Amino acid sequence: LDQNGLTMLPDNFFPPGTVLRILVLSGNRINRLGRKNFVNLEFLEELDLKDNQIDSLTEDVLVPLTNLRILYLNNNRLRKLVPGMIPQLVTLQTLSLAKNQIETIEVCALDLPSLEHLFLNSNKLTHFELDAFSGVGKLATLNLQGNKFDRIDRRVLDNLTNLHHIHFTEFHHCKAALHVRVCEPKGDGISSNRHLLDNPVLRASVWIMAAVGIVGNLLVLFGRYMVGSRSSQAHAEHSLYLRHLAASDLLMGVYLGIIATADIVFRGEYLTHDEEWRMSSICAFSGFLSTLSCQSSTLLLTLVTWDRLVSVTRPLYQRSSSKTRVILRLALLWGVATAAAVAPLSATEYFGPHFYGSNGVCLSVHIHDPYAMGWEYSAGLFILVNTISLLFIGISYLRMLQAIRVSRNETRNTLNCREKVVARRFAIIVATDCVCWMPVIVVKLVALAVTAELQFLESSS
Repeated sequence: LDQNGLTMLPDNFFPPGTVLRILVLSGNRINRLGRKNFVNLEFLEELDLKDNQIDSLTEDVLVPLTNLRILYLNNNRLRKLVPGMIPQLVTLQTLSLAKNQIETIEVCALDLPSLEHLFLNSNKLTHFELDAFSGVGKLATLNLQGNKFDRIDRRVLDNLTNLHHIHFTEFHHCKAALHVRVCEPKGDGISSNRHLLDNPVLRASVWIMAAVGIVGNLLVLFGRYMVGSRSSQAHAEHSLYLRHLAASDLLMGVYLGIIATADIVFRGEYLTHDEEWRMSSICAFSGFLSTLSCQSSTLLLTLVTWDRLVSVTRPLYQRSSSKTRVILRLALLWGVATAAAVAPLSATEYFGPHFYGSNGVCLSVHIHDPYAMGWEYSAGLFILVNTISLLFIGISYLRMLQAIRVSRNETRNTLNCREKVVARRFAIIVATDCVCWMPVIVVKLVALAVTAELQFLESSS
């Protein structure tokens, strides 16, 4: 009887003596079931009610189905499970409630002593009562994927001693099911239940980049300080920009060093420390450092590009630039970058209490859950701001290349040639940073687009 556009079932539709093993009513528009819909179906073993519009079940609807083994109620409109909605069907082994709108499972709502497979994926569950699963002691498989749990108390699943397979959306929820033989997923692509940095290549790369970022930029700062003390005003400005750019990149080196150190501390048992680490002040500070470094670098490169653009395209323009004015620009730039990095730590009503702790590496990019709290901020920062900056930088350097070609045959001005050399050097620095940023922008866009499409398809189905 599937795909027939049924909106209801007549009472006493099945006559006495009916011997029916499987009843398929999926793909209709049934929105309500009465207590007499399934009378005389005591031999029924499988009932398929998926893809309907059922928003509730009265206490006695399923009572006549004393031999039911499989019940499909997925993709309906159920909002909560209360005691009696699904009666104590002692033979029921498989129950699918996936793709509903279930927000609450009340205590004793699942009193099914033979149940082995329970599917609650793609609902709106955020927490469980401690005794939510007290009536399903034989449960072997539990699917909770697609729900947005804040955290799950370990005691909720402790009584499920026969559970051997459980599936969450985020691997760190496996901490509540340490006694379960198979808990999926095993990781998020960066971290796993054993290591903060799961991939050995990634682990080595983080250490190398941290060392280079710290040592290399300290050398740049020292070298530029020595050069800046005995250079002309123009070169002093360039040296000052480079020093601040090195300081910005140094912050990223410190961030990577913190993450690499945390990986060593939690090596082999990361899952047991995951929540403590992500909610810690050290993780929040690490996220602050990474955001401050990223945004200050982007703004500094934009400022440097603008400075080079003016120098190359208007070589005869007498700039009233002084060291004080340059310092004021840099102070304003650092102020904006700091405000952007501090915002998630202060405006917790919008960002949530642990914005930087949404992942083990404390980043605000939010690839795995792109529509988490504060997603507009994350998207604006990593897509809008950086895209505008990269476009400005790209267009500016194209304009500089054009100006250099035009002036090559028109002038041999020594100062202008010097400005061109400096522009080329800065172009190399800018190009390398742009190459690093483009993948981040693309991946963030793809994550937002794919997640939005999946949510649309799920809601339309």
